[in-house]
Amino acid sequence: MPSLDYDIVLLPEEDIAAKAIRTSEELAPLGTEFTLSPTSPVPHVSLYMTRLKTDDLPEAEKRLAEIAARTPKMHLESDGYVQEEGYIDANYIRTSEAAQLQETIVQAINPLRDGLRPRDIPKLENATGLVRKNLETWGYRSVGELFRPHLTFTRFTRRQPIPLEDMGAPTAFSGRFLKLALFEMGPHGTCIRKIKEFPLQ
Repeated sequence: MPSLDYDIVLLPEEDIAAKAIRTSEELAPLGTEFTLSPTSPVPHVSLYMTRLKTDDLPEAEKRLAEIAARTPKMHLESDGYVQEEGYIDANYIRTSEAAQLQETIVQAINPLRDGLRPRDIPKLENATGLVRKNLETWGYRSVGELFRPHLTFTRFTRRQPIPLEDMGAPTAFSGRFLKLALFEMGPHGTCIRKIKEFPLQ
């Protein structure tokens, strides 16, 4: 039974997505690993990256649909840009609503998880503290206190930092997030193939 890596994400309203795609396109001449697009890879905020058996996708979809049906649309405020390991992101303030949604999703989907994502297996060997606990318990480091909502524009090939003063106000990426979605995950944490989306209420 095959397994693949998946990302459970929040999808932004069209205006935010369009701005993120334009920003990704503007950064591309600097040498990047990917450029966002309306179809693949898409702008998103990751909630839970996990490995699932393909046969378990219908059950995962059912659980996510139930969560979305009782979750209001979410407003997130971007308070700055972050550059780490070549990635450049719009960072969002972690609200209690976003944190609770992540916890609900992790609790619901983790029982279906098929071990660790291959990229996290070597990380576990050297992980300590809360990172190690999260990997062992949830198969994903960025859970709970380590959850940092963000929208990634791209990843630089040479991992070089860029002057953030040229990026404009991060508040341009504040706004509503309207849907949950389940995507097959590609390189660099990209969302490359939509499995299903679930409108928030």
